[in-house]
Amino acid sequence: MHILIISYAYFPVLSPRAFRWTAIAEELAHRGHKVEVVCASSTDQPREEIRNGVRIHRVGTATREIIKRYLGLEETRVSSLSKKIEKRKSPNNKWLAEISKLAYSTTIKLFLWPDFAALWYFAAKSSAHKLVRVSTPDILITSSLPYTCHLVGLSIKKALNLYWVVDIGDPFSFTKTPAINNIRLYNKLNSLSEAKVLSTADAITVTTRQTKDRYLYYFPNTSEQAISVIPPLYSLTQKGGNLPKFLAK
Repeated sequence: MHILIISYAYFPVLSPRAFRWTAIAEELAHRGHKVEVVCASSTDQPREEIRNGVRIHRVGTATREIIKRYLGLEETRVSSLSKKIEKRKSPNNKWLAEISKLAYSTTIKLFLWPDFAALWYFAAKSSAHKLVRVSTPDILITSSLPYTCHLVGLSIKKALNLYWVVDIGDPFSFTKTPAINNIRLYNKLNSLSEAKVLSTADAITVTTRQTKDRYLYYFPNTSEQAISVIPPLYSLTQKGGNLPKFLAK
């Protein structure tokens, strides 16, 4: 099969979504499937490469990474040269970083929708649409957080009726703490958007039974059979694994 994955975080980023989909994508490639990933660009990684059989397309301007470094927010990643874990340190001018963080949280952050990756949506959408025009995938998979990935998937699904798997790491519309966006401004839009994603997806995956139950509670029109529980990767170490049927074939 030809599988296209939209995941903002991917190798070498150290985050749950990156761990999950780097491992699954490489395993699928190992099984003989053609796997492509659209993810966020990084200042120290190539725009395009094939790694362990997976073709990676890194898109965007790495704006968030640059801003995080400037604001002094530590960012943990694996160095492609030393293969060691390294952390970006805060700038010397810490008071300027604090003022900048405060300014960001009280201005730009208040209006970003749906989340921090809002601007990345345009680059990811453009790249993904180019890929599907060249070769139509059999399966489209989008992963959150960030929720923006699912909006990219929704755009592709509308253009081509692909089999679409929505993989949810953390809930979006009913998560109040920490707030993903300005709840006072976007609460209704959050619910309407996620309802559209859930109703359009062919399959939905979450990591815990409790998350599935909450989705069925908040979105009663969603079929229980449409949501599968795929635990964190440590539970996939036994022979045979727990991959759903549409990936295990």
